[in-house]
Amino acid sequence: MPTESGHKSGAGGSITYWHVEDIQKSMEDIISKGATKHDEISDVGEGIKVASVKDPFGNIIGLIEDKSFEV
Repeated sequence: MPTESGHKSGAGGSITYWHVEDIQKSMEDIISKGATKHDEISDVGEGIKVASVKDPFGNIIGLIEDKSFEV
């Protein structure tokens, strides 16, 4: 994911992204379980959407929706 914000993610500066079918629904679900929004949902091109949350321990978790990816 391109980063214009300049923020460093995680201890080593990386985020692991989990593929989800519906990023909006997944964001709402994970936030309802105690996570907080880290980065808003963004379209990064070709219909691929990414976002990230922080879990209650401060870990950053990325979500990615890519309709061209077959699970």
